[in-house]
This record gives sequence, structure tokens and C-alpha cells, in this order.
Amino acid sequence: RSLKAGLLGQGLGHFLDEGRILRLGYVRDAEVLKERRFFPDRARSEEVRVRLIDVKKKLGRKGLSGEARAALKAEERGLQKTLRSIAADCVRDAAVVLTTVHQPSINPAFREMQAAFDTLVIGEASMVPLPHFFSVTRLADSRGEFGNPDGRPYPQ
Repeated sequence: RSLKAGLLGQGLGHFLDEGRILRLGYVRDAEVLKERRFFPDRARSEEVRVRLIDVKKKLGRKGLSGEARAALKAEERGLQKTLRSIAADCVRDAAVVLTTVHQPSINPAFREMQAAFDTLVIGEASMVPLPHFFSVTRLADSRGEFGNPDGRPYPQ
């Protein structure tokens, strides 16, 4: 069953319509990629990323003066900070966050968060490395649901 159908079946369609369901991380599912409501501020993020790529290309040019290089480096840091801020705002404002178990460990949007989510659901929990598992569970306020649908043995 599709992710969108699953959310609608759980009565979460209103959050999708309000843009409060966030899909964060590497997305392979074409249906999810087509659903723009899973990506709040996507246009703004893409605009900042395009500017960041342009700045990085300029930094790669030879013959830049020290002053020009310093200005570009400052702009690069500012654009990276803006991207982190966009992601953090999206995570904070989302009612439902769908992500891989690895994102909370590597994405700066999660770094400052403490017990940000009411419920945490981890599918195939037996396949999750313990450092990632604990990194994610610290984000749950009180409830966790940990599944192992294939009956795989837990790692030793």
C-alpha cells in the first residue's frame, strides 16, 4: 500500500492538506517524490541550494582575491545556515515526520531537539544499528513502537 494511502487511511489526510507532514531524507519512491505536500518549503530550499552551488563554483575559480574569497566564504556559510534553518523549521512545524532512522543522527535539524515527538515508530527495528536506535529514541516523549515484520533475529 502506498505511503499516501496509508496516511489517509490513518486519518492523517488533514495534516497532509495543511502541509504538516514532512518527508525528510533520501526518497526513492516516485509517488512520494511527486507529492509536493510532503516537502514543505521545497521551492525555497531548492532556491537556496542553487545559490549555494553557484557560490561553490565561484570559490573554485582561480585568481580570486583574498577579499573576494572571504566574501564568498561568508555567503556560503550564510546559505548553509539558511538551509539548516529551513529544515529545522519544517521539522519543528510538522505534525508527522517520515524519515529514515539515520536522519536524526546526520541532519542538523534534529540536533537541538529533545523529546520532540509524542510517538516514535521504527519499522524493522532489528536491522537498526544501536547508535542510530538510541539517537532516534531520545526524540520520543513517551511512546515507542518497534516493529520487526519479517521476524528477523535481533543482532547479537
